[in-house]
Amino acid sequence: MGFVEEQIKFELIQNCACLINSSPLESFSIVLMEAWLKGKPALVNGRSDVLKGHCLRSNGGLFYFDRKSFFATLDFILNHPKESFEMGSNGKNTWNKISTQKQ
Repeated sequence: MGFVEEQIKFELIQNCACLINSSPLESFSIVLMEAWLKGKPALVNGRSDVLKGHCLRSNGGLFYFDRKSFFATLDFILNHPKESFEMGSNGKNTWNKISTQKQ
């Protein structure tokens, strides 16, 4: 998407079904944490050990490795609102715990 103003970014996150981060080289992903703070599930590139690890540890999202698994996991998120809500809540709860521990 590129650069967007902070307010627009938060509006986009608030209104999305999930955050998709396709970077295979991510080192942390602030936008992933911002999406989890809004209770949004994540769909991330499984080739990024960092993003995949965040999703596995938090149970806050799914990951994919290729085109087929991307569309399968996206379809799951879009067509299973209860599970998607739970993933987003898991990510939010995990990030809230981490941010509280760091203070």
